[in-house]
Amino acid sequence: MTKVEFYIEGAIKDTKTGDAPYKFSYTFAEANKGKHKLKAKAFNEAGRDAEREITVSVGQPWTD
Repeated sequence: MTKVEFYIEGAIKDTKTGDAPYKFSYTFAEANKGKHKLKAKAFNEAGRDAEREITVSVGQPWTD
């Protein structure tokens, strides 16, 4: 991989280049409690990409 882009709610928040591992951290404001979509999009040397999106809950207790 040549770079990884990190998104929150579809807005790019950070780009990492160089060797893996690629890490990203973000602190949500108190007013932003609730569910949020996080996405990582990776690019290889040929310019091809792959992405993965997850939904996380911020500031709420875990439930089964």
